Amino acid sequence: MADASAQTTIEEITVTATKRGDVSVQEIPVAIRAVTGDILDDYNLRSLEDISRLEPSLQYETSGIGDLQLVVRGVQSAGAGTVGLYFDETVITGANFQDGGNRTPDVGAYDIERIEILKGPQGTLFGASSMSGTVRIITNKPDSEAYDASFSVMGDSVEYGGEGYGVNGVLNIPLVKDTLAARIVGWQRESAGYIDHFAGITGDTLTKDANDSEITGGRVMFRWTPGSDLTIDAYVQRQDTEVDGPQTFARDPSGIHTPTLFQFAPFVFPPALPSHAGELNQDSPTEQFWDDEVLMFGGTAEYELDFGSVLATVSKYERDTIVQVDTTNLAVEFGFFTPLG
Repeated sequence: MADASAQTTIEEITVTATKRGDVSVQEIPVAIRAVTGDILDDYNLRSLEDISRLEPSLQYETSGIGDLQLVVRGVQSAGAGTVGLYFDETVITGANFQDGGNRTPDVGAYDIERIEILKGPQGTLFGASSMSGTVRIITNKPDSEAYDASFSVMGDSVEYGGEGYGVNGVLNIPLVKDTLAARIVGWQRESAGYIDHFAGITGDTLTKDANDSEITGGRVMFRWTPGSDLTIDAYVQRQDTEVDGPQTFARDPSGIHTPTLFQFAPFVFPPALPSHAGELNQDSPTEQFWDDEVLMFGGTAEYELDFGSVLATVSKYERDTIVQVDTTNLAVEFGFFTPLG
């Protein structure tokens, strides 16, 4: 039996989302959820997709790795994004293109102090793309008092696929005692594929488990405290994502048919190409891939005053994505590129 006199201690979590300095999450009149770095490590939560499982109001839509759209409170848009995404003070919100806020980068959640999920509207503090909410990823900062290092390895097995693994490490280096420190973080995650790529006509297997992926990233951060009132942080982070095959599979194995829209048209479509696709199979005639590179630079300077603090920020966010998507099936639906007879 549990000791009735025993007391449970609840750890206090402070957040900075209200721009009023470090405030306890229990003392601010805002609908907010804070997930600590310890929880992320304990449950091996390394992506925004993983984190969404802890917060019912945060959902995501995705058509594969690197193509993510965040949704808070079920509010979406066909134009501008509705959920702001911040990495420290760097804005990395998804593009305002087609589905609002899609193509959001799923940056690795490694060596994170906490993740703040604010329910909207948050436009006053975080801009127009935060109508339904804001997600802030806050990193662990360098410590100039002591060395610190950690390393972890994980492995997994995918049903109908292969095996995957992940490694990540952290190194904290005091450069000048109580004044200057550096923190280095690195990670690599290899996920096994489970979708087989078939030849569209012959049915031959071109690639087994074609949608395997590899994510590699790293971050270097510096903290300089020249005085008790001034703190300067700077970082650079890069993450590369490579997906070798299609991230979707055909649900209808019966082949491609003449579209209903044209079944009574005064002309005849040629026979459709045979399909060998089915569950966990893809029969695109061409190779499909996704290569994504995310590069971020950021810096902050915070000066403490008697009545508050002044924060100045500078950041740069670059993203290069190369995607090859096969649209042959769409052309076949309209009668192009099919054999006559």
